[in-house]
Amino acid sequence: MAMTFLGYRRENDTVGVRNWVAVISVMDNCNPVTRTIAQTVSGCIPVTTLFVRGQFGADLDFAYESLAGLGRNPNVAAVLLVGLEDSSTEEVARRIRTTGKPVETVHLQPNGTIDCVAAGTRKALKLSLAASRARREPCPVSALVLGVECGGSDTTSGLSCNPAIGRLADRVIEAGGTIIISETSEFIGAEHLFAERAVDDAVRDAFVKAVRGMENLAMSAASTCPNPSPRPTTSAAG
Repeated sequence: MAMTFLGYRRENDTVGVRNWVAVISVMDNCNPVTRTIAQTVSGCIPVTTLFVRGQFGADLDFAYESLAGLGRNPNVAAVLLVGLEDSSTEEVARRIRTTGKPVETVHLQPNGTIDCVAAGTRKALKLSLAASRARREPCPVSALVLGVECGGSDTTSGLSCNPAIGRLADRVIEAGGTIIISETSEFIGAEHLFAERAVDDAVRDAFVKAVRGMENLAMSAASTCPNPSPRPTTSAAG
C-alpha cells in the first residue's frame, strides 16, 4: 500500500480527504436556515441537530463539544454556525477556533429568518470561495483517522465488505494511522480478537469490561444488541 495520499492539510496540521464548508446548527430550531444556506452555496454541507435547546449542565456541555467536534473535523475547511442567539453560538465557535480554521456566525435573534438566511449565504459564499483555493498535497498515511460504522448488515457483509474493511484497517494502523469503531455492541462475539491487540493489560481489561458491560446491559433489559455475533463454541461433533 502507498505510504502517502493526496489530502488537505489544515492549520493545526491535521489532514482531511474532503474540503467542505460546514454550515452547523447550534440549536434544532436553526435547522431550516442551515439547510437553506447549505443548499444555496456550492461546497457547503449542512450539519443539523435534534438537541441543545433546553439542555443544561453536563448534557449541554456534551452537546456543545459534539457540535464543535464536527466543526474541528479535518474534512471541514471552514465553518458557518447558525445559532438562535449570540451566547450559545459563540460558545461553540470558541471551541472550533482552536484549530485556526475560519469560523463565521449568524443568529436568528434579533435578525429574523430572512435576514439570517441572507447574511449566512453571503458569509458562506466567502468561506466557500476561500476554501476552493486549497489544493491537495501528498500526506503520510499516518495522518489518516478513519471512522468505521455499521451500514446495515446483510447476508454477504461477513463475506465481502467486513473483511475488506478489516484488511484496510490493519494496513492503515501498520502505517501509523488511526481507526475508530463507534459502536461498542459491534464488538460482541469478537472482543477476544481485539483484546489480543491491546497495547497493554490495562487497555485490554478496560476494553473487555466495556464490551461485556454493553452486553449485560442489553440482557438486563430483556433485549438483544444489534448484530451480535455468537462466540465460538466447541461443536458436539468436536
